[in-house]
Amino acid sequence: MVDCVLAAFHEQTTDDSTILDGFGAVINALGLRAKPYFVQIVGTIHWRLNHKNIRVRQQAADLVSKIAKSMRICGEESRLGRLGLNLNECLREEYPEVLGSILGALKSIVVEVGMAKMTPPIRDLLPRLTPILKN
Repeated sequence: MVDCVLAAFHEQTTDDSTILDGFGAVINALGLRAKPYFVQIVGTIHWRLNHKNIRVRQQAADLVSKIAKSMRICGEESRLGRLGLNLNECLREEYPEVLGSILGALKSIVVEVGMAKMTPPIRDLLPRLTPILKN
């Protein structure tokens, strides 16, 4: 089932959030049974965060927000940390709607991992956020 949802997420052509919401619901409903799929899911998220299409990048960040809690429950804090690093690199995003999704994903990671274990550390993240928040 997860493979089908992941394939649908890859192949979507519309801008609505139906597939994204469904993907999050399936992963959250699976709970601990979702653990074997996080390697593939996180790989897809990393790839999509670097895509040229702004909507694809936004959906990848939104997916992180939806599945961060399930990742923590499954003990995938290290993968959340790597996603945090990748999202930190995406803070140069020029499109405000994508940047908002990236900030939401970073918030979800901080909530699940905690500020003490956040990668990169909050003290390194705050200087990058200050100019963004001023605008």
